[in-house]
Amino acid sequence: MRRHLVTLCVLFPLITLAQSQGAAGQQPPPPGHPPFAQKTWVQVLLEHRQELALTDAQVAGMERIDKALAEKNAPVKSALEQLRPQHPGPMGPGMGGPMPQDAKGGGEPAANRPSEQEMRAHFEQARGLMDQLKANDDAAYNEAEALLNDAQKKTAHQLVSAEAEVREKRRQEMHQRMREHMGNGGGGSL
Repeated sequence: MRRHLVTLCVLFPLITLAQSQGAAGQQPPPPGHPPFAQKTWVQVLLEHRQELALTDAQVAGMERIDKALAEKNAPVKSALEQLRPQHPGPMGPGMGGPMPQDAKGGGEPAANRPSEQEMRAHFEQARGLMDQLKANDDAAYNEAEALLNDAQKKTAHQLVSAEAEVREKRRQEMHQRMREHMGNGGGGSL
């Protein structure tokens, strides 16, 4: 049980940022697309440029902000990618590695699994990197918001709030699936 909980702690930050595009009726990310990749808040605004009645200058400014954000986040995302397990696991490719032999009767021998200490270190590192991505995204949104007039800001807040609700719902659904999987896997429960 403790081993499953630690594994869950390592995977949870990556999965919380995994945003299945299907829930919003969008195309799923391309194969090999990291699970922590999601639209930035600036991209959300750009997707709703007509609803926000953005001028060409505002669009150009937001595109510049989003490009700068992508460049700033590239090394952070690369570091997160390095933390992802390389083997397909119980939640799909890159999601947890093979199941241990003592859970569900197959998979990777216990001796080949990372230690609890290593998993905690990965979890802490991933959490710090994801916090950095969030801080960068929030800062870029604030910069983009400065380009908007008051009416546009109000609409932008509504759009971002709606997107945040969708993301939270997907995160909760993923968390529930993880709980069910861990509960059915002959191991732990949360």
